Amino acid sequence: MGIIKSTKSIIRKNSAGSDFTRRRINLIEGTGITLTVTDDAPNNEVNVTIAGGASGANTALSNLAAVAINTSLISDTDSTDDLGSVTKFWANAYIDKVFFNSYLYATPSESLVLDLGSNFASGGFTLNLIAGSGYNATISYPTISGSSNFLLVRGNGKITIGNGFLEFAAPNGVYPDGDSTTNLGITSRYWLATYTDKLFLNATATIDGAAAGHLKFVGDLVPNTDDTEWVGQLETPFKAIKGLIIKDTTDGKHYKITVVSGALTTTALD
Repeated sequence: MGIIKSTKSIIRKNSAGSDFTRRRINLIEGTGITLTVTDDAPNNEVNVTIAGGASGANTALSNLAAVAINTSLISDTDSTDDLGSVTKFWANAYIDKVFFNSYLYATPSESLVLDLGSNFASGGFTLNLIAGSGYNATISYPTISGSSNFLLVRGNGKITIGNGFLEFAAPNGVYPDGDSTTNLGITSRYWLATYTDKLFLNATATIDGAAAGHLKFVGDLVPNTDDTEWVGQLETPFKAIKGLIIKDTTDGKHYKITVVSGALTTTALD
């Protein structure tokens, strides 16, 4: 602390404040300020040198050097302040966790890219959608206009989710993760119709249903190889059909063909 002795002087703050008349002025060093007082006898003066510490940030934060923030950076009002702008983006953000209150956007000309770098090669990557009890974790893509679709792509495999349809592009096929362990549909939820060029069944497969119904087909019922296939089960326990309904090509009538006491019996139905 420097001390200047003088006759009575009037000290006045250059902004609003009271005037003080004293014989002595105390110069007190504030935080980050250094005062050096020297006697300039030839000029009958006392020199006071004020040296500041590191310059502080201005209100626009436009004079920052390297900054080490040691506390939370919190907006004064919820959901009102931006970090960056539509024309000024931060280059990179290094964050342990990101909490979103509503949306995650990408600019119209850019893609939203999740680049895992070397972490993908070393340990893979899992995207976990965690919802609280009673809530759903939903990936939603509302149709904006036209034929906008949601795509899941890896290599030459693609799943397209459109407005009311689900489309697969899988050159190697779409199949369950284990053999004979997964159903297509359940007993209370049936597919309305299936369209396939070929239906392959394994050696023990059956065409069955929980309730009696009809197996309908259009076209000829043709065995894969001539004179080798049976209708019914030839091995024990034997399983046979009850009979056949056949139409006479001459009179156009329908006949029921059954076996009664070892004899083939024909009964007209109409």
